[in-house]
Amino acid sequence: MSLRREATKPAMDETQAADPARTIEQVREFLFGDASRSIDQRNSQLDAKIDRLAAEMNERFNQVERRMNELQAQTEERHLASIADIGDAITQLGATIRGMGAPGRKR
Repeated sequence: MSLRREATKPAMDETQAADPARTIEQVREFLFGDASRSIDQRNSQLDAKIDRLAAEMNERFNQVERRMNELQAQTEERHLASIADIGDAITQLGATIRGMGAPGRKR
């Protein structure tokens, strides 16, 4: 048995001595490979979700901005219409007042 161990030992030493970095990488892969791939996959999923949420938020902000612009335009139209209505009312009031002071009217 000791011959057998001694016979295989030099072969392993030669392989390990030839590429220690590869051996370390194999051990690292064995110990952490599944976890690392799982973390990478989860990070990719989270990145995709963040991208979708950011796009959705941008679209919603754009919708809110469009709606605010519409409301601002409507408010401006109403404001101008109100000013015109006030002007018409003042004109009518002036005509009524002038009519009250017209000659031939009884007081």
